[in-house]
Amino acid sequence: MLPAKRKTIAATSVVLAITFAAGCGGGGGAQPPNVPALDRIVYQSTAGGDAEIVIMNGDGTGQTPLTNNTAFDGDPKFNRAGNKIVFTSNRDGNNEIYIMDADGKNPVNITKNAASDSDPAFSPDGSKIVFVSDRNRTGPSLPSELEIYVMNVNGSGLTRLTNNAAFDGDPVFSLDGRRVIYSSRQDNNEEIYQVDLVDKIPRNLTQNPAVDRFPNVTPGGRIIFVSDRSTNSEIHIMDADGKNVANLTQNPAPDTDGAVSPDGQRLIFSSVRLGTLDIFSMPLDRSAAPKPLTNVAGSERFPDVR
Repeated sequence: MLPAKRKTIAATSVVLAITFAAGCGGGGGAQPPNVPALDRIVYQSTAGGDAEIVIMNGDGTGQTPLTNNTAFDGDPKFNRAGNKIVFTSNRDGNNEIYIMDADGKNPVNITKNAASDSDPAFSPDGSKIVFVSDRNRTGPSLPSELEIYVMNVNGSGLTRLTNNAAFDGDPVFSLDGRRVIYSSRQDNNEEIYQVDLVDKIPRNLTQNPAVDRFPNVTPGGRIIFVSDRSTNSEIHIMDADGKNVANLTQNPAPDTDGAVSPDGQRLIFSSVRLGTLDIFSMPLDRSAAPKPLTNVAGSERFPDVR
């Protein structure tokens, strides 16, 4: 089972104690999908030794670093238009939320706070950003003090969405932008929750004894997430209300960090099927075997696609 993503500098490199043989989930003997090159995938890579943000075509070609410094740069997410990327960086001394152009130019720090801010994502209309912060901590930062916040895209209008003694993280907006979907341990087990931006009432969507984390939203409004309910870290999908859960990857190697292409046809995810974390692509309907898009040293994680 893969460790949870937690935004400390020590957590920027993923160490896997077990090496898994390459495999493929579903599709039987089907050939790898023909992935169109017109989509772009942005992701976090430690191939150069430290965490940087890299972009590539949807078929894995044209891998190009967007950041290049000794600081941590990671957690990238496109806006819906695909012309901006929001990400986490500690280049100013602590984790902050940055926005840059999709070609890596013009990075701007929009939080400028002494707290640790991380895990950002755009709202569907691009006007807001949801993120995780420990800015309301009362002592040394602890995972249990991480809460979910929303702000305008320029950093103004900060609103706190969660307020409990448990860990809250990995937030993304719902398809209509009215709710935030995230993972939380407020029921003493990591589950997928959603919270309304107006009433701020959290609702548990998974209610399962397994560990459920890293939610993301498909173009059709369903939710993909990572769970070990099959005894191994796999990508699952469910309806927006938490019903009709299905395992998409079904492989002995851990799979994590899912995203769905804008046309709703492809699942992009990270897996250790080649021995270390790499980015894979497969049809969302599992009609063909997953295809590796990267095969490099280090870990390639947290893909987003536009």
